[in-house]
Amino acid sequence: SSMSSATETDMLTHIAMIDIHKPADGTPPSQGSIGHPEVCRRPCSYFASGSCQNGSECGFCHMDHAGRRGHLDTRTRDLLKRTSLDDILTIVLDIDKPR
Repeated sequence: SSMSSATETDMLTHIAMIDIHKPADGTPPSQGSIGHPEVCRRPCSYFASGSCQNGSECGFCHMDHAGRRGHLDTRTRDLLKRTSLDDILTIVLDIDKPR
């Protein structure tokens, strides 16, 4: 049996939003920090050196990325959201098959 598309969408949204961290006041330090650490943009190299001129409007993450795990980029997350759960499972199970 297949899940409804609303349920699939909810599941994919939940997966994409797992463990989102925000500073104590609830606002991200930059636009690119939204979803830190799993789904944020890559670190801002200017912020790391103390010279980011874009501040909270910066499209890159202004939070610590020490020991950061790999994550899906925006294009891949969007593709995952548009893919049915059946197709995702078929792909994952095919990858996991012993050769």
